[in-house]
Amino acid sequence: MKNRAVISSLVIVAAMLCASEGYAKKAKGQVAAKRNRTRCELVRPGPVPDMAGWITGVPLAGDGEIAIQASPSVLVLGQQGNWMTIHADIAFAAVDSGSVVLTVAPGGAEVTPNATFADDRGDLVAKFALEALKKLVDPPSATLTLAGTSDGVPFYGSTTITVRDLPKK
Repeated sequence: MKNRAVISSLVIVAAMLCASEGYAKKAKGQVAAKRNRTRCELVRPGPVPDMAGWITGVPLAGDGEIAIQASPSVLVLGQQGNWMTIHADIAFAAVDSGSVVLTVAPGGAEVTPNATFADDRGDLVAKFALEALKKLVDPPSATLTLAGTSDGVPFYGSTTITVRDLPKK
């Protein structure tokens, strides 16, 4: 029953988005574009499958793998900087922030985040001290794996960054 209420809310939000894009309302819950004839159809939900992952963020794959992005994606060892920011495609609200850890390979050292918070989409963002990470990596690359639990289910995501030495003058 809870999923039906959420789906109904999503239908209302979809109608509002279509209306805000200059769409004019038509009969039977359909909305059509004024200018380009594109249609945004609103369909009454039938039996609702378990869609909790889709409603709160990107659903976990069968093995708990998620997509992550590291910023900066190129780490220059001699340059200054404050943070390595990891953006993860998983809803922050469902993540146990105390479980989040970044593993740096090669070596397997684990680093805890200095901060975790939600981005504008509600997804997990974790910030790590850049100086601590610089001590754990060597050129030409390093693999960063973010792991934790979401509603008691383990998740992980990996990305490879480029590591460079500062060019000598």
